[in-house]
Amino acid sequence: MTKVVTLLLAHRHGLVAEGLKMLLAAEGDLDVVGLAHHSGQAIALAATHQPTVLVLDAELAAGDLAQTLAAARAAAPATRLLVLAGDGHPGNDRGGAGCRGRWVPGHGPLQPAGGGGHPPARPRSTGAGGGGRGTSGP
Repeated sequence: MTKVVTLLLAHRHGLVAEGLKMLLAAEGDLDVVGLAHHSGQAIALAATHQPTVLVLDAELAAGDLAQTLAAARAAAPATRLLVLAGDGHPGNDRGGAGCRGRWVPGHGPLQPAGGGGHPPARPRSTGAGGGGRGTSGP
């Protein structure tokens, strides 16, 4: 029997949260126990459900991400925190707030939190032929 990982999804866009929930529900070993659309709701649901993982949109934290992460850690001490943040967002470096590491798509494996600033943004194509992301890596 496989161990079920419980997830609490906290995202500012309801459509994104619902889409993630649908995708994750298709996995047999993942159980989405709640959806939150603001940081206070995320903290309350984390306290109630004590999920294995809290997936938190960095933009959801009203003002202070570190404070939101500390409150989540206090509400659900055994819960792991996964912060979704875009390139260059301060949420990419939350070592002082209880996160063990960070991973930015396109920038290699998980890095220890606080490990030397943010990875460089990937170059974007500006030529007439594209308009999308460049293909070269960091």
